[in-house]
Amino acid sequence: MKKNKLSNIFMLVLLIGSYISALVTISPSVSTAAKDITNLVDVTGCEVTKGDQVVSDENKIVKGDTIHIKYFWEVSQENMKGVEAGDSFTLSLPDPEYFGGYQDQGPFDLDNPHGGPSLGQYSLIGSNFFVEINEEGAKQDVLTDGWLSVDVKALKAGTNIDGGGNGAAEIPKLVITDDEGGGGHEPDDEAFPDDQLPFHKKGKQNYGENSINWSFVVNNQGLKELIDTYSANQESGLNNKVIPRENGLLIDKLDPGMKFQENSLHVLVPVQIINSEGKMGTRFVKGTNNLQIQDQFIRVYPQEGEAYEVFQNRVRNYPTENGSLAYGVYTDSENCDTVLVAFGNMPGDHALYNDVHNGAISDAIANDDTLSQEQKAALQTIYCDPGNSPGSGGIVAYGLSFNADVQVVEGYGNGTYANKAQFIWGADGSEESEWETDFHQIGGGVTGEFIQVEKEVEGTGALAKPRHFEFEIVDQVDTTNPIAYGITEKEVTQKGEKVKVNFYKNKSSQGEYTNEIDGNGVPNGWRSVLTDGHSYLIREIGSPEYSPLITGGTGEGDQYDYNADIEKRTHFLILNQTTINLQAKKLVTGTANLSTPTTFTFQLKHEGNPVAYGKTMVTEKDKEFPIDFYTSASFEEESRVTDWKKILTSGEQYTLEEIDTNGYQPKYSHRQGDSGEYSSGSTLTVTSGENSSYQFLVDNQKEKSKPIDVSLEAEKKLNGRELKDKDFSFELFDKNGQLIDTKENDGSSIKFKKLTFDQAGTHKYTIKEKAGDEAGMTYDGKTVTAKIEITENGNQLESKITYSDDDAKENTANEFLNVYNEEPPTGGFLIRKVDTDSNEPLANAAFHVFDAEMQRIREDEVIQTDEDGVVKVDGLPFGDYYVVEAHAPEGYLIEDEPMKVSIHEESHEERNMVTNRDPKIKTGITLTKIDSATGEKLKGAEFLLKNAQNEPVDLGRKLITDENGLIHIDSLPAGEYSLVESNAPEGYQLDSEPLTFTVADDNKLVELTKKNTVELTPKKIPEPKATSTSLKKYPTSSSQTSQATPSSTRKQYPKLNVVDQLFLTVVGWGVVGGIWLYRKKK
Repeated sequence: MKKNKLSNIFMLVLLIGSYISALVTISPSVSTAAKDITNLVDVTGCEVTKGDQVVSDENKIVKGDTIHIKYFWEVSQENMKGVEAGDSFTLSLPDPEYFGGYQDQGPFDLDNPHGGPSLGQYSLIGSNFFVEINEEGAKQDVLTDGWLSVDVKALKAGTNIDGGGNGAAEIPKLVITDDEGGGGHEPDDEAFPDDQLPFHKKGKQNYGENSINWSFVVNNQGLKELIDTYSANQESGLNNKVIPRENGLLIDKLDPGMKFQENSLHVLVPVQIINSEGKMGTRFVKGTNNLQIQDQFIRVYPQEGEAYEVFQNRVRNYPTENGSLAYGVYTDSENCDTVLVAFGNMPGDHALYNDVHNGAISDAIANDDTLSQEQKAALQTIYCDPGNSPGSGGIVAYGLSFNADVQVVEGYGNGTYANKAQFIWGADGSEESEWETDFHQIGGGVTGEFIQVEKEVEGTGALAKPRHFEFEIVDQVDTTNPIAYGITEKEVTQKGEKVKVNFYKNKSSQGEYTNEIDGNGVPNGWRSVLTDGHSYLIREIGSPEYSPLITGGTGEGDQYDYNADIEKRTHFLILNQTTINLQAKKLVTGTANLSTPTTFTFQLKHEGNPVAYGKTMVTEKDKEFPIDFYTSASFEEESRVTDWKKILTSGEQYTLEEIDTNGYQPKYSHRQGDSGEYSSGSTLTVTSGENSSYQFLVDNQKEKSKPIDVSLEAEKKLNGRELKDKDFSFELFDKNGQLIDTKENDGSSIKFKKLTFDQAGTHKYTIKEKAGDEAGMTYDGKTVTAKIEITENGNQLESKITYSDDDAKENTANEFLNVYNEEPPTGGFLIRKVDTDSNEPLANAAFHVFDAEMQRIREDEVIQTDEDGVVKVDGLPFGDYYVVEAHAPEGYLIEDEPMKVSIHEESHEERNMVTNRDPKIKTGITLTKIDSATGEKLKGAEFLLKNAQNEPVDLGRKLITDENGLIHIDSLPAGEYSLVESNAPEGYQLDSEPLTFTVADDNKLVELTKKNTVELTPKKIPEPKATSTSLKKYPTSSSQTSQATPSSTRKQYPKLNVVDQLFLTVVGWGVVGGIWLYRKKK
């Protein structure tokens, strides 16, 4: 007991000790734990954007919108003294009651905004950011320019909403509206103010960035004219159109120190309402305040050495020449950027309201519950009805913006930036707008390298072969000896992908790079290779298949000027543009003679429209002559094509067509590259890549054959009445089933329009009769196929026409036969009787015919096979019939199974045949009853069968001769038997003399004959009453009365000459009754 007590105490102590140990294990030491430094972090502001635009009164947050929030934070030098590796802080997101879409994500690296290693990690947990500082971050004297961003969704409307950021005073309260840009009628029914109609520009520094956002409103005046013209048309009943502002172009030359920020162009389509007075209203149609279309603007790049005026005209004319909106950036010799945005005609058919987001404008108008039905109808016409819109559905006005980076390290920084933008159109239309904005430089703790280079291959999709690109930097004083060598840090695999270029001091003859340039200082930075006051050029090597466009630098964009005092940093972009070249040659071969030099002309077409015009003169046969191309159809020398890249576009198809053939037949072929086999055809597809050189060869082999006309014909026939002109219509279809001609009959002739062919080939057409509704008329429903074969014979085309049809009838293929019947059509069939075994035809087989209702027809007609075993039945209405054998040929058993036969329009009585087969009697006993004088077969004689003991043998049926005077007993056990006549045929004397016979073991056929003599005084027998005969009641012939045993499985039909067994039944029941009475008495 004591021992147990001690054990219990020991266990209790052990449990308490384990608990204490666990507490110690899971409780970290206070002195070594990472701490929360949220109180040391200053949240300095935030940027809230929607659709890449800052949220404002013009760009509100609407319920359902997704917005992007970017918070800015820092840790001061004083606060950094208390920060250690592993410390963390949290930063709250907007109120989750109003904003959602938060998902736990991370951890992610906390990037250093100025490059270098990561300073920590951050995660998104619930509705907070969680940030942990690593060793590198803890080493910093100060943490500046920190930022954290997230996309959130507005859940419900509200005001004064907490914007997150730990409640910092710099974080604004947020507002969520319900109206998606729409509003009530009364406050929004004002006319658009006139002072906002002209072209105008605004600027604003992007929060937390060394950049300015410039925004523009273009052609609000034209939008007002569009709505005013619609209202005027409604009053006058006219359909006047607005006069477009042709070739609209925005020109914005940025101040020195500002550079266009790549991929920052943002374009919207304003869709203003029409108010109750028929004027342009002050608000957008609900749901249209963020219809972005910047992806419809094609970037146009300057060509090497291209003057500004030439580039400006090329960008301006791009929409009208190529059917697409466009923009471009030109960097002049002073490294100043000019941004050009081309709108084409305003309005024009290259940019339509209906194309914006696949009909989104029409849907928005229909769904705007702030508009009346009259306003909706008016707006649908103004914007979305090209036929009735005064602008034919073309876009009239645009709202756009882009960012410009401020080059703070090049001597520019804090201050006011101002510049003037211009909107021009037509020959002399012009508007200007100037704006200035304050700029405050944002500091940073890390600086970038002097020379930064990125590589991009123009286009989309994968490169044919992934590869590195290589570069050299040379001093303009000595361009033969590079001072640095560059190579992309990884293989470029995708077009449109920007890849960083790393530079090295040395490169071996084997292509190995050594001594990477890292940073700006010595001994391994840019200062170690650059000389103060020198200018350097960057150039690409080893890529002859591309034309590199280098931007970002001075001069022509490829230059870097080094000043040790300014320490300028330049970011180069090297864009590889594929070089496209096209050549064509003319060759004359064949039989014709060239007596004089002959000029041939050509057109190069894109989507059916000429883009270049070619001309050459051929002076001799069998020699290739180059074709010169021009942009003018009159072949002026100044329009000669020297740069195909201005004409040909990657991914598009182009077709070469000889215009002036001089009577020759051209044969076209082409190839890609300067060598290899030619492929047949006049159309090629231009592709950008390693080989964008193309060649056409036009071979005029012989004189062109003259076209040939071919007429297709058909013949019309009509049975049953006279054929009249234009009684029936016929249609001609091509191989694709397209109707190409309809003709009515001219008498019996049908002639279609002529078909013209100008070269050899096979062509198929089909001819059909259009079925009418004339009563009693059966229309020919067949399809006639006409095959036209065009062949060349010398210099002549010849034709051959072959007709075929699909009705499987023996008639002329292109003959249409209609049948007119006032009475229902009739037809017939053949009955063929053959021996079951030998298939030999059998004569004298008689048949009965029944209709579909099982009523016998043709009762007074003898339907009996002739000596060929065939009988014809005709003149029957269309329908189903049944044939039953009534009398079998002598020596054969009757076939009692009915046979079905159908008569219809397609059946032909000569081919509509049923075959009936009878088995020949080969075994058993046959008795033939005949007239003793004439030998005529006698029907109706009844016999009794007896065995050798003279006892009756019951076969389960009566033995009565059939119409052929025949009784057939199939089989009997071997032995002696006799047949005794019990009833003579009507009108004959009874002959009761037994006919004895022997049945052998092999059941060999026994044939017996019994003769009867005519009575001198015939008995008077009442004539039976006539009854209608049906298949169910019809008594069959000898095969029924001559069946061997009652166990046959053959189908039974009503018997002929069967006597009712009523008497025997009565006697039987009488015997049974007598026995019962006798026992009862006992």
